[in-house]
Amino acid sequence: MDATIIVLSNTSIDQFPNNSLTKFTLLLPDSFHIPTTEKLAVSLSSLTISTDLQEEQPTPAYIKVHLSELRGQQAGSGVERCLAAVPFDNKHSVLHHECNNPHFLPLGQNSIRSLTFHITDENNKTLQLETAHATALVINLKKMNSSQFSIVADSHSSLNTYPNNRVDEFEVLLPEELQLEANKWEVAVTDFIMPADIGQQQHFDEPYIEIDNNTHTFELEDYEKEESLTREIKQILQSSKYGHELEFDTFNTLVDAGKLPERYRHPPETDSYVLLRCDTDAKELVHITISQVLSYVLGDYSSKKSALLRRKISLGPLNMIVFRKMPDLSRAYIDSFLLYADFVKPSIVGNLKTPVLQIIPAPPLSFKSMMYIYQPKNFIFQDVSKTSFRSIKFMGRTLHGKALVRNHNYAKNEKVTVSLLFRKKTD
Repeated sequence: MDATIIVLSNTSIDQFPNNSLTKFTLLLPDSFHIPTTEKLAVSLSSLTISTDLQEEQPTPAYIKVHLSELRGQQAGSGVERCLAAVPFDNKHSVLHHECNNPHFLPLGQNSIRSLTFHITDENNKTLQLETAHATALVINLKKMNSSQFSIVADSHSSLNTYPNNRVDEFEVLLPEELQLEANKWEVAVTDFIMPADIGQQQHFDEPYIEIDNNTHTFELEDYEKEESLTREIKQILQSSKYGHELEFDTFNTLVDAGKLPERYRHPPETDSYVLLRCDTDAKELVHITISQVLSYVLGDYSSKKSALLRRKISLGPLNMIVFRKMPDLSRAYIDSFLLYADFVKPSIVGNLKTPVLQIIPAPPLSFKSMMYIYQPKNFIFQDVSKTSFRSIKFMGRTLHGKALVRNHNYAKNEKVTVSLLFRKKTD
C-alpha cells in the first residue's frame, strides 16, 4: 500500500473550523488500515508555505513540520513528533521546499482517518503568519518493510546530566536503554542543524606575521576583500626597519616596477604573490615567520630555506617567499568537519581507524541565516557497534583533528541538533 497525499490547510475547514495556515487537520476520504503486525510510515516530499510573518514573529532559521499521528521519536531525554525540518528562506513571498532525500517515519497507529499538522519555528513555537493562501504539503504513505526508528539529539537536551556539553562535543541521555541485535543495525545522519557561523569560529592558529620578533596579528573577520589584507601586510612590512628593502606584491606587478627581471613574469591566470628582499648589498638576515592560517589565506608558501609552515624563514639578499596561489580569505575557515559518534564501528580515515559517523560540510561564508541545516542527498549508513546503550555521544573535529570551536562561551551557548535514522540491515 503506497499512497501520495496532497495536503491543503483549508481542505477540511468545515469539519475543523479552527484550521489555520500552520495548525490544521486533514480528514482523509477513506481510512488507511494495515495489519497490526506491520507498520505504516510517512515522509514529507515537499512543503509550500507563505513567508509573510506577523510582526511579532521573529524570523526563524528553519521551521519544523510536526505530525501528531507519528510515533514519538526519541529526542534527547524526551519524545518529539517532527516529520521534517525545513530551512526558512523569506526572499520570496512563498517558500517552496522539496526534500532531497525524504525518509519514512513510522506512524503510531495502524489505522488513520485524519492527519494533524503543526508548523513551528526551531523552538517548537507555532509559526505566526499573516493571512495568505493555503499551506500545501505533499506526503507519502507506505508500509514499512524493515525495522527502523529515528533519534533526534541536541547538545542542550541533557545539560542537567552532562553540564559540560559543548556545541562540538556532547552526550545525550536517551529516554530508555536501547537494545539492538549485534551486527544487525546501521545508522545514518538525516539532518544536522548547526549555527551558520560555526565554521568561522575556528582558525588553524592565530593569523600573524612576525618580523625579527615583532608580531603583528590580524582579525580576518574585519577584511571584506583580500586586497585590504594584502595592503595592510605591505604596510606592516614597509613600516619595519627593513621596509626599504622588502616588497610584497604579485610577480607581474614587481616585474613591471623593475623589482624583478622579466623571467619572473607569469601568465595572468597563474600570477601569485611573493615576499621579496630586494637589497643586493644586505649584510644581515631578516627573520620572518608567517602563521599557518595566514599562510593558507595568502596561498601557502615555499622557500629554499624552509618549506615548513609556522617556521621562521631567514631572507638574505634577493631571497623570496613565494605564495603559490592568489590570496583567498575563505581558506582561513573550516569548509567541512568530521562528526564522530561512540556507537558506530570505526572507519578508515587516513592511516587511522576512528568512529566517524559523517563528514559535515560547514556553511559557506556567504550564508546569512543564523542556523544552517545540512541534509545529505544520499544517506551514508555506518554499522552500529553497540548492542545496549543508555546515552549517545558525539564529537566534532576539524579535518586536522583539532577542536571544532575554540571560543568556550560560544561552544557552551550555541546548539546543534543531529537527526539519526537507525535501520536493520537486510541480508
